Amino acid sequence: MSFSYKCLTNQIVTMQQLENMALARWNTLKKIDSGYVKKYTPFYYARIEKLVQEITDSDFLTFLSLDLCSRFMGDFFRKWVIKTECDLMRFKLRNQTIENIVKLLELKVISDEEKREIMNELIQNYQTTEINLKMLIFYKVPFEACTNLVKFKNVIIKDGLAYVTADNLHDIFINDFKLKMELPLTSGINPRLTLVIDTLKSKMVSKIQSPTFGSTVINESSFPPCVVNIMSRQKDMTHDERRNIILFFKEAGVKVDHVIRCLGDKYSYNIRYNYGLINLDKNYRAPNCHKVITVLKKCPFFSDIEDSVSKCGIKCMKKIEASQGPQKSKMIRSPNQYYSLRESKVKK
Repeated sequence: MSFSYKCLTNQIVTMQQLENMALARWNTLKKIDSGYVKKYTPFYYARIEKLVQEITDSDFLTFLSLDLCSRFMGDFFRKWVIKTECDLMRFKLRNQTIENIVKLLELKVISDEEKREIMNELIQNYQTTEINLKMLIFYKVPFEACTNLVKFKNVIIKDGLAYVTADNLHDIFINDFKLKMELPLTSGINPRLTLVIDTLKSKMVSKIQSPTFGSTVINESSFPPCVVNIMSRQKDMTHDERRNIILFFKEAGVKVDHVIRCLGDKYSYNIRYNYGLINLDKNYRAPNCHKVITVLKKCPFFSDIEDSVSKCGIKCMKKIEASQGPQKSKMIRSPNQYYSLRESKVKK
């Protein structure tokens, strides 16, 4: 079953071939994670099917190449590779029978006697009758193999074993695949790989992880009123408000790691996504005043229906002119324009 990458190979490859195959795999994963279409929709599956057909002949070797090289290319890049490989594996499982998955995971079907022993727990967990449960096939797996299901209380745990149905097998397989990818190497890096790793880092990691933005910190005294308004209730931000702040920071030139420290690690993926470090085909821009006023409704100068976007922009500009003197523009059109004007005065 080569699709699970459990088989070994004694094929000899050169360093150049290793580099080319790792790059090819990276390009495939990049397309899968590009965000071009919404995940797990028919259009998404059609797109992945086409990609799988393109890599069929080289699937195993390209997987091994990137799996090896990405271990020495930083934690974030490695996590991105594992996550996207899991997405690809989840798609491949759609073409596998339950029997094949059971065989690969080496699962055992519980006997009728074992089922009777846990019948009360099964009835309570699945909210159904004993007659219906007798028709279901249950498998027992080590507790560690399905921790991703346990936290959602989708399985029964007893004596260190989890009892699951066929509906859970895809999740268990993906969890097993992920855990195996996370295992450390038994030996260090081969010196001959160093040059290949350095080359791949310059081509891949900079586009996935390292932003090309300037400053590490941001001057809070130059924040526009709308940003101050949102940041004042940072712990209670809505998704749209947080995205607005992330894109404001991005356009202001703040490094992604500083934004993560500011907003919290739990928003790390969302921050990197909006910075364009995961969805590489997109360049998200900070919203203008029109969106801040009409959608987010966070402009403090907008008080009633008579206050148009232009009037709010003029009021915002007057706030700058009060401290910095006359400006060429008559109104503010975006939060980042306000920030840039304030910073230009600070840097003089």
